[in-house]
Amino acid sequence: MKEWLLGMLVVAVSLGIYWLVFSVDEDEISAAPVRLTITAPATNSTVELHDVIRGRVSNPAVAEVWVVIHPVQSVDCWLQKPALVSADGSWMATVQFGKGEGEGSSGGLPYEVRALAGLRQPPIPGKTNCWPEAEVISRALYVKRN
Repeated sequence: MKEWLLGMLVVAVSLGIYWLVFSVDEDEISAAPVRLTITAPATNSTVELHDVIRGRVSNPAVAEVWVVIHPVQSVDCWLQKPALVSADGSWMATVQFGKGEGEGSSGGLPYEVRALAGLRQPPIPGKTNCWPEAEVISRALYVKRN
């Protein structure tokens, strides 16, 4: 009797696994919501004039991730060059926080940072409205310039 129950359990588990693997439609997978996160630097950390922003996108097929820098005291945002997205969904972008010493330094000022994917307008790095329309927008990261 025990052998029969064990055999039935193995069959049931095997059928369940088969159903899970082969019943998911590819369209359902591609329609899953994309998550975009910023993983570094940490919130409330201090950044340099030129610094690296790192993150993850849940669907590595997303070809472009863009980072937008918003000086909190300004109404403007600055679209940076596109991030480099790896096959595992990790991405990184080198960005600029404000002006350098010779340009009227932005040292000590707070910034809001967001990552975007699926921009609705053709992206052109530089000054832009806050926030460009996109299919996916990360949560805000707040940092302070060194």
